Amino acid sequence: MRKKISLLMILSIALLVPQQVFAHSHYEASTPGENEVVNEPVNEVTVTFDGGIAAGDMTITNEETNEEASISSIEVEATSILAILEDELENGSYLVEWENIGDDTHVIEGSFTFEVNAPEEVTPEDEQAAEEDAANNAENEMTEDEQGDTASETEETESGSAVLWISLGLVALFIIGLIAFAVSRRKK
Repeated sequence: MRKKISLLMILSIALLVPQQVFAHSHYEASTPGENEVVNEPVNEVTVTFDGGIAAGDMTITNEETNEEASISSIEVEATSILAILEDELENGSYLVEWENIGDDTHVIEGSFTFEVNAPEEVTPEDEQAAEEDAANNAENEMTEDEQGDTASETEETESGSAVLWISLGLVALFIIGLIAFAVSRRKK
């Protein structure tokens, strides 16, 4: 009888453990974006994931010349990989291949492409447009920061709901244990 109760309790716990705990870190976004045409020089590429990563790597290849861009450093933060290039990318189409090792130790790989179509010569009009683009990018970055705050709040809510489910599971197991104990006492 005790074995059956123990087995029932183990199965109950297994069913109540949230599956999010075992999730991998998947590609969420990038800068430049997937299939984006960039009209300004590119000197860094960022890949962001929906979960924590422990390590990462990236290669950036010009699809027309098949030359790999020189990367001066790769920085891995909580949920992103940043490749800082030695030189700005020339105009052309680029393939970015990334690999990360998630906090769960699983290796995830992927790729995306983007195109650089930056102006060759800088004129006073181009400088003014670049300044306006920089101002717009600064506003967009603020919006992305605000989105990051929202994502953090969502993660906290999901974490809180996981704790709630675990707590409810433990309460259910306690009640099942009490019922089993009462039933076994009556049989004696």
